[in-house]
Amino acid sequence: MELNIKDKKVLITGSSKGIGLGILSSFIKEGSIVVANSRNDNSLDYVTEKFGCHTVKADVSDSTQAKELIEKAIELMGGLDILVCNVGGGSSVPPGQESRQEWGRVFDKNFFSTTNTVESAWTHLKKSSGSIVCISSICGTNVIDNAPVTYGAAKAALNHYVKAISNTLAKDNIRINAVAAGNIFNFKELSYILAKKELFLIFQYTIMELLFKIMYGKNS
Repeated sequence: MELNIKDKKVLITGSSKGIGLGILSSFIKEGSIVVANSRNDNSLDYVTEKFGCHTVKADVSDSTQAKELIEKAIELMGGLDILVCNVGGGSSVPPGQESRQEWGRVFDKNFFSTTNTVESAWTHLKKSSGSIVCISSICGTNVIDNAPVTYGAAKAALNHYVKAISNTLAKDNIRINAVAAGNIFNFKELSYILAKKELFLIFQYTIMELLFKIMYGKNS
């Protein structure tokens, strides 16, 4: 798919595995300049070895590290056109066992990781009339049996944030959208069924649809 994103400068948070790695792979195939991000050195070493792209270690649930990540990405690429906020995770306690500490941990990972990064990147994306895509979840739009309450609430908050902030960002010619993903296998989990090429192609097609939305979708 030709998306006219060759040489676009892209930062993808949480891009060392799963859907983030799939997004990264697709951007590189389209000829974009990419910075990958993870909290894990070993994961970033794998990305560097496989794709040869820039990598920056940072925990974007921490606002200071999110700011430092944006500054480093700008230094490496000379600008920023596209930001993909992919950090998140659905693991939590069973419904009814939530604690204040667990609420904080899950919101840090699934909500504040995005707001921290968007706020840090805003002025740079204004310069490029850039685009933001936030990876959300169907758990934020639907109540799913036995899904963690903390996770669903955090993703619902993320969806509201994207919709509410979109008009303000639009004044600076920045687009923002959220993609509510369903269950996603990571590549290690897929390895034993990759022989079923149609499944892998469906996965790749989903990623390409996401990239199309990044470039041409309207604000949420």
